[in-house]
Amino acid sequence: MPGRPAGPVLALIVLVWSAGCGSPRPADQPPPFTGTLGPTALDLVTRSGTWPATQRLLDRAVNRLNQMCLARQGFSYPDLDVPAPVDPADDVAVVDLPGRATRGYGITDAGPDVTPPSRSAADVFYDGLPPAERHRFDLALFGSPHTRREVDTAGGRYSVQDTGCEADSRRRLAGDVALWARITYTPEAIGNRLAVEVEQAPAYRDALTAWRSCMRDQGHPYPTPEQAQQDLRADTGTPADRRRSVEIAVASADGNCAIRTRLPSTALNARRELAAHLPHADRATVAELAFHRDAAVERARAFVPSAP
Repeated sequence: MPGRPAGPVLALIVLVWSAGCGSPRPADQPPPFTGTLGPTALDLVTRSGTWPATQRLLDRAVNRLNQMCLARQGFSYPDLDVPAPVDPADDVAVVDLPGRATRGYGITDAGPDVTPPSRSAADVFYDGLPPAERHRFDLALFGSPHTRREVDTAGGRYSVQDTGCEADSRRRLAGDVALWARITYTPEAIGNRLAVEVEQAPAYRDALTAWRSCMRDQGHPYPTPEQAQQDLRADTGTPADRRRSVEIAVASADGNCAIRTRLPSTALNARRELAAHLPHADRATVAELAFHRDAAVERARAFVPSAP
């Protein structure tokens, strides 16, 4: 006699084994937190490592999805190529000496000799629309102002749009606009707290001491870069041309000294070390959001095939 089909038996064995071992974790839920931040979680809370490249990928995917959504509503929206955020480990890029040589810190209004920033393709497209079409475009991209949601994050409560192409694009990548907001704002708020704690890190204090010495040698005896900017903002009695000239000189000296002492990358290294000692609840939150962001990054690759 022919043997009994094995399928139902195997299925029963698998069912019994699964029941004995507990229900499997849903694919869209993070694993239990181990207490240690993984690599992408550490990158997320410090906006370093893989974060700049993956953030560019997410931004490009949102733009690509926006473009497709708007095309269905009759708009030939340009496909925007968003540059990656500056890598905080790259002292030269963080400082941007050429920018400081023309704009200083950006405190004083630019003079007539300063070339205005180039307009983006999105600006050119929008400016070319008739007024009535601009209104229709705004509704298409951003949705109705009456369809917003309140989202609580570590940085406070945010009101996020729940309709429109941009909300749909974020939902398609993250699954939910509220989750997208938490991924965006919560690690940023926690990272800002780390930036304050960095001031007490021994390595950063040593680098800052070297920076002060460098600044004194250049005739600008400020205790910190932040104090230099505060003093320049407080100077409202000096003519604008003179304020602009002083600001550029101070900002350029600050930048040269920061590169020489590796102040930005030293601060980053201190933030990454401090992240490991965040309160447990903060670390668990960052780990959870990093899991969801990693999933969004993988979905984004389908819309930006050339991404690494």
